Amino acid sequence: MNDHTSQQGIKRILSQVARLMSKARYREARETLERGASKYPQAKKIWEQMFTVNLALKRPKDAIYALEHILQIDPKSERAWTDKAYLHLLLNESDAGIEALNKSLRLDPRDQRKWLLLANAYMVSEDFENALISLERAILLNPNSASAWYNYALCHFFIGKYEEALAAAEFAFAIDPELEFLAENWLHIIRASVFPFAEDIDFDIAS
Repeated sequence: MNDHTSQQGIKRILSQVARLMSKARYREARETLERGASKYPQAKKIWEQMFTVNLALKRPKDAIYALEHILQIDPKSERAWTDKAYLHLLLNESDAGIEALNKSLRLDPRDQRKWLLLANAYMVSEDFENALISLERAILLNPNSASAWYNYALCHFFIGKYEEALAAAEFAFAIDPELEFLAENWLHIIRASVFPFAEDIDFDIAS
């Protein structure tokens, strides 16, 4: 089978899938794509559509499987790494999400939102040192991000650097005064030095 014949075959499959998807016939579209992927395993566009169809069918694990095939074909697909990261994090698979985000950011290091998401993932995993590094990158890209400054303050609080926490908090409050209410509990702990009770308080990550 020559390249032209393959391209024509892939095009026919994608056209058929597009028609099925336009009628919300996602299961049939998936079956068509599975047959196409079996015949053309290196066809990136087929796997991209497989990802979309699995999302429509609310099958995130299968969507991740499609993304992994895309990344085998195109390891430098920043979009695929990003989508993979989001899905892993939605499934509470922090380690896989963090790994995918880091790979995405190596390809596109100027996306401030992804640095914030990476920092949040590290905070959920209680890896505050790496969260601080990610937040510093986010702040460099957007010094007026109140959520970045707030989470920067919160990370410093958790690692016991209270002066740095207060300084960063003041930056956050100057940008968004409403965050001061969110920080009321842990700021009280710092100011009153009642640290033994910190574990009993719920802390909110700014988003």
